[in-house]
Formats: sequence, C-alpha cells, structure tokens
Amino acid sequence: MNSFWQDLRFGVRMLVKSPGFAVIAIATLALGIGANTAIFSVVNAVLLRPLPFVQSQNLVSVSDRLPGFAEDMPMNAPDFRAFQERQRSFDLMAIYSNKHFNVSGGGEPERIEGARASANVFPLLGVQPLVGRFFTSEEDQPGRNVVMLSYGLWKRSFSGDPNILGRSVSLDRIPYTVIGVMPANFEFPLKGDRFSGEPADLWVPMAFTPYELQSWANMYNHRVLARLKPGVTLAQAQSDASRTIADVEKLYPANVISFFAGQHVSTSIVPYSQVITGNVRAPLLVLLVAVGVVLLIASANVANLLLARATGRQREIAVRAALGAGRFRLVRQMLSENLLLGIVSGAAALFVAYWGIIALLAIAPADLPLMQEVHLDGRVLLFAMLLSVVTTVLFGIIPALQATHADPQESLKDGGRGMGPSRGRRRVQSGLIVSQMALAIMLLISAGLLVRSFVRLLQTDPGFRQEQVLTMTVPLPLQAYPHGTDVRSFFEELQRRASALPGAGAVGLSTDLPLDSQERDSVTIEGSSDSAKRNLPEVTQSWIMGDYFDAMGITLKRGRMFTADDRLGTPDVVIVSEAAARTYWPNQDPLGKHMSFGSAQWWTVIGVAGDVKDGTMQAAAGPHTYTPYLQVPNDELVMPTWDELRTLRVAVRTKTDPAALSASVRGTIASLDPQLAVADVKTMEANVQKSLAPQRFNLFLLGLFAALAVFLAAVGVYGVLSYSVTQRTREIGVRVAMGAQRSSIMAMTIREGMELTLAGAVIGLVGALLLTQLMAGLLYGVTARDPLTFVGVIAVMSLVSLLACYVPARRATRVDPLVALRYE
Repeated sequence: MNSFWQDLRFGVRMLVKSPGFAVIAIATLALGIGANTAIFSVVNAVLLRPLPFVQSQNLVSVSDRLPGFAEDMPMNAPDFRAFQERQRSFDLMAIYSNKHFNVSGGGEPERIEGARASANVFPLLGVQPLVGRFFTSEEDQPGRNVVMLSYGLWKRSFSGDPNILGRSVSLDRIPYTVIGVMPANFEFPLKGDRFSGEPADLWVPMAFTPYELQSWANMYNHRVLARLKPGVTLAQAQSDASRTIADVEKLYPANVISFFAGQHVSTSIVPYSQVITGNVRAPLLVLLVAVGVVLLIASANVANLLLARATGRQREIAVRAALGAGRFRLVRQMLSENLLLGIVSGAAALFVAYWGIIALLAIAPADLPLMQEVHLDGRVLLFAMLLSVVTTVLFGIIPALQATHADPQESLKDGGRGMGPSRGRRRVQSGLIVSQMALAIMLLISAGLLVRSFVRLLQTDPGFRQEQVLTMTVPLPLQAYPHGTDVRSFFEELQRRASALPGAGAVGLSTDLPLDSQERDSVTIEGSSDSAKRNLPEVTQSWIMGDYFDAMGITLKRGRMFTADDRLGTPDVVIVSEAAARTYWPNQDPLGKHMSFGSAQWWTVIGVAGDVKDGTMQAAAGPHTYTPYLQVPNDELVMPTWDELRTLRVAVRTKTDPAALSASVRGTIASLDPQLAVADVKTMEANVQKSLAPQRFNLFLLGLFAALAVFLAAVGVYGVLSYSVTQRTREIGVRVAMGAQRSSIMAMTIREGMELTLAGAVIGLVGALLLTQLMAGLLYGVTARDPLTFVGVIAVMSLVSLLACYVPARRATRVDPLVALRYE
C-alpha cells in the first residue's frame, strides 16, 4: 500500500508537470464516459430497472387473441369475469382502461385523462394512497361514484387542499366523491402501452354495467394485469391460460360461436415490462452500442497519447530499471498513474452525464416510457466509475508494457534521445488508428442510414395535406346529452357555425384523425367464402361528417362523397381507401360492393379515397373505411360505456394562420355549451412532427455520436502522423539532404496516413454490414445495406483523413536539413 500511495503521489506530480496531456486525456475520456453514462441512465431506467411496482417481475399482461386479428387485443368484461373465476396461476387479476373526463364546476372546464379500474388494481400493484383510501369491491358497482386523484391533479386543480377527502368533483357533469390521493411518484397506466394511452390523473371504479357483462365478442377495450403465484413460471401460466380460455369459450352464445366460424379465441401472457418497453428496446440498445463505439474511439486516442508519452519517458524508465526496479514494478507504477487518470476522468464524466441527462429529457419523445425514472442513481454512478477505471487500466496496459520493454542500455545512450518509437510501438499505434477508423465508419454508416431514412419519411405522402389545418377534440358528456338526436344536432350546428367563421375554409368532424387512428374492426365481405372471411385483415373505421375530406385534404379517387342526404333512414353507405379496395376486392371494382363490420348490417361502397397514414409516418397505410356520422343509430350515440361516438375531432382548413382561428372556434363551442372542455388544440403539422419525434430523437443522438466519432478518429490520425513527423525529423532531413523532393516527402507522409484509413475502411465496412442489421427495424425506405450510404461514408471519411494527414505532411516538407542534422 505504501508503494501504491507513492505511485499515486508521483502520478499527480506527472499530471501537473504535463498539463496539456492531462487536459486532453481527461477531456477525451470524460466526453466518452459521460455520453455512455447518460445513455446508460436511460437504458437503466427503461430496460434494466424493475417497473415502479412491488415485485414487478411477477406482473403479467393477459390479452385476448381473436380470430382475424394479427395482434393481441385487450379483453372485454365477460371474458375477464369468466377467466378470473377459472384461472389457477394468478394471485390477483385486475382490469382497467383509460377514459377521458370533463372536469367542470369550478374554473374553466378541463378534459383530463382518467382510468376506470377494478378495486383490486392498487393492491395488485402494491401501492398505498398518500391520503385517504382505495375504493372497495362494494364500491366497484354502477352508481357508486367515488374517485381517487393523482398527486399532480390534487396540486394543480385543488391547490393541495388537505381537506380534499369527501369533497365533490364534477366528472362529465356527474358528482363524484373524492376518497383518496395517490403519491407523487405514482404513475398508472404507464406510457408505452398502445392500448392504454397516457398515465391517468384520476381513477374511478370499473363498475361494469349489465350491458358490458353481456357483450360477448364485443367491446374489447380493457387491459388486464395479473400477479403470478409464487413458483408459477410464465410457461405454466400460458398453459393454464390456454385451458382457461377454452373453458370460457364454452360460455359463448350460439351467435358468437357461429360468427367465429369454427375458429377459437386464445390468450397471450406477456411480462408487463415487455408490454411497456417492447417498442423502445431496439432503438435504445442501438444508441447504447453507438455510444459505446464512441468510447472505444476515445479510449484508443488516449492509448495513443499514452504511447507517445511513454516514448518521451524512456530515459526515466531506463534509470529506474538500472537502479533495480523490475518490470512488474514499473508496469504497476504506470498503471497507478492511469488509474488516477481514470478517477479524475470519471469525476469529470459525471458532470458531462448530468447535463447530458438534462438534454436527453428535453429532446426525448413525449411517449418514451419511464423517463421520469431517469436520474443518476447508485447503479449509474457505479457504472460510470467502473467504466472509467476499466477503460483507463485496460487501454493503459499496452502502453505500459511497451514502455517497460525497451533495453535500458540503449535508452541511456546519448544517441538514444534521437531514437523514435520502436517498430512494435508503431505497429500498436497503427493498429489503434485502424480500429478508430473502422469504428467511426461503422457508426457513420449507421447514422447515414438513419439520415436517408428520415429524408424518405419527410418525402412520404401521408395521404392528407397538413398545411393550415387546425384540429381539436370536442367531447359531449352523456349526462348533458342523453339522446342521440341531441348529440347529432350539436355537432351539426357546430359544423355550420364553424364554417361561417371569417378565415375558415372547409370544416369536418371525425371520430379520429390521420396518424392517430386507434379503432380497428373486423370485416365481412359479401360473397366471400368462410375461409376468406376468417383471413381478412381488420380495418380502421372512421365516422365522419361535414366537409371532412376537403378539410383534411384527402383525395377522392373514384365514386362520390357523402351528402346531407346520407343520414338515418337511408341506405348505409361507405367510402373505402385504396388499400381496402386492394385488400378486400383484388382486381375488382369495389363500387357497389357490400361489406359489414362484424354485424348483419351491410354497407354499400360508393367511393374510393386515397390511402392515409393511420398510425405513424413510418407504418404503411392499411385498409381504412369512412362511414357517415349522420347514419349512426341513436342508441349507439348514447351508449354509456362507449364515448368514442360522442367525442369528435374537429378539423378546420384555414385561410390564415391556424393559431389565429383557434380562439374563434373555441368561442363558437363555448357559445353552444360553456361547460364543454375542448382539448388537444393543435395543428396537423404539429401532429406530423409528433409522429416523427422518435425518428428525429434517434437520428439526432446517433448523428451526434457519429460526428464525435469522426472528429476523434481524425484527431487520432493527425496526432499519430504529427508525432511520427516529430520523431522522424532527422530521417526527413537526411532524405532532403540526399535530394528528395518536397512533394515526395508530402506524398510519403500522406500515404502513411491513408494506408491506415484504407485498412480501417475495409474492416469498418465488414463491421457495418453486421451492425446495421440490428437497426433494420428503425429504417424506412432504405435497406440496411444501402450502397449509396456506404459509398458516401467512405468518401467522407477519406476526405476527413486526407485533411488530417495534410497538416503533418505539410510540416514535414518544411524540415530544414541543416537543423535536422544538428538535432542531436
């Protein structure tokens, strides 16, 4: 230990003695380690750390898998009740679904995200309320109007009132009694589940109605969570679920069994963490690999610095060896100095990571799950320090071994001062440069593919015209609009008044909007065989009214638009997208054909519209149908458990800036009903930008890492060649004295650097072919082996390397032979 502390004290003196080396090495490592720590903090929070619930590793999601649907689906009420009674694998099962509420009665009406949840959802999650209590199973019945508030809603809307318990809150104009407040760090449902939406601000009992409990093969709207019994594996739970759903299927009414036409419902058991993080796992791992490559390049630069520094310390090491120091003792001394360098770099890296996390949180997409958990916790701090120590020690071993390998007698000779680095040391330096180049090319190709992919996304036609379109959501509470005629009349009057506003063009209403279409339905095509019916893909269905197509800029390719005469009492009609026409009537004319949406009712196709992106800009447009809102039956408009038909999106194509018309449209809505809460007021351009946010986030970070990698690689080439010119001053002077031309000296130096670049390019291309396969799912419109990207990256790296070689080569041509020959 005495020797170790002595080595550390000596290391401090050496770093102080060489401030230029110390600053460059520490800054390089701090940047690489800090960037890794920042990205690791996100990976740690999202992928590695357990979900913020008690024993979250035992939480699983239970979903139905329906005939005709490619993906798992939420459950409905009768399936859940029957399944819960018959299963044997779970201690607890709970069901929940998001629901928007209009909060009114105080200040300005507000539309907030809430959730219906069964009474056992909170015990299943293992949480306790901050204030009050949970609702009980007795209160999980229709008419028992109690509510629990989130901490944020309690603070924001009720000023943290300590007497909130027992207070009445108006939700959709129905009084609810507050019975509890959840802790500040509680969030549920979690972001990431596409069926749940945003985290809730309040929770009310699920309170299934008799209608919901009898809705077999319908209303698949609810997520189911379960906690595995001790000792039960996921495979055992899946096996038990298959048995259970088969028993549940025996309870289905005859018309449901006939509708499924011999096919069966199955059940999927998936870890809840996988449901939440499944869509972001691949992008985050790609970013972690990319930032790891940056650290390797930075470490290679530091290793080259250490090699150069060791060359300058040959006489010192020779003196120590001559005085009796063994090679192990010398290596230990140099590794102790490197350890000190790593500790200081690690401390600086934490500063970089802290600000890096702040920047990441600022630019991260809004729907990235668990970002509230990202911070510098103990695991992240340990990761940073271990990375610092391991990096400096690992990359310092080779310079330490090289420095202590020289013959002390040769180093102590007078002429030894003019000796350059040994052939072995130069091979190590060249190998590090080749590695840097290869890694930088791999990273730059990955970034180039994302750039090309993003450009293709921007060039993609979404199927609508996003410019100058204002949108907002208008929900009608059932308590205030109890009759279907009331709902229909309100929206008709809103469309008429909004169309008359100065600056307003076409005005349309719809149950959804492009890039945000969630409603899927099964389809039956008249005349199809039973086998064809079972294999038809589901369709996105939109109920529209007014001039929706004109407002959104959707093109009608064939047929006719809806008119005011397409209303209740007239034949049901539908407009289908081109994708729907290709899917359901291949090589046929769809006009006049009939289709059904899971019922005995038939719609006649009267038009074909252009394809529209329903989910994201990156996803292909799927089958889509448009049906007239004025043909919705009155009883469906006032279904108490289904708000979608009472919540329409208003789209206004404006003649001026959409933001300037926002107040006028809101005023029009307030003139019809001052208690209505208008939400999601934004432009379609903002919706498009939101859809592109994940790709922009990945592109920004990977592009930043690639640029940093290229810069570090270029610095590495420059540093090695510059050092080589310094060490070969005498040789260059001899060459010039013997008649060598300046141009040949420059060519020799540049060739040396470009040979390293070429070797790195070959290795980098092979590595890129393997690496880019991991990110194939992140690309759009380009392949993982896009030749244009590969050729472009090689050209860029060659140019960068040429510039990095030029400065040392130009300096080599200016060596004065007389000065060089007197150098020693």
